Amino acid sequence: MMNRFLSLFLSALLFTACFPDSLSGEKSDEADAFVGTYTFSAGANVTWGGDSGLVPTNGKFFISKTSANEVRISGYYSTTGTVDGKNLYMKAYTSSSSDGVCNYAFSVATLSGKTLSFRVDEGGKLKYNGVLYPYTSTMNVTALRE
Repeated sequence: MMNRFLSLFLSALLFTACFPDSLSGEKSDEADAFVGTYTFSAGANVTWGGDSGLVPTNGKFFISKTSANEVRISGYYSTTGTVDGKNLYMKAYTSSSSDGVCNYAFSVATLSGKTLSFRVDEGGKLKYNGVLYPYTSTMNVTALRE
């Protein structure tokens, strides 16, 4: 009797540990919390050539899940990221065109309700009258999920 009980208990425990979503019907993937469309308005502190100032910036980006803890960010930004709890670690990337080269680096993004907050540091060279001038930019983004 004890062996049968122990066998059933261990089977139930293994089933619950290996397939927790099947019992509750809920997804436990961390990436699900970040999925959606985000909009933001922010001010970018820009230095370009010999000029500097605050540049108002509006944007929209989309986050889609690629695995249980991986996401793709597209739209205003174009990168991938790894989710760990309420934190999103976005990968730095470089974008280039005939107008110049832009390097993007992100702080850890934190999710609180529908609000995603992070800092973006940009740098590179942008063309003006055929000449590439170095630029840097820092922007604190507070994006709201629609």
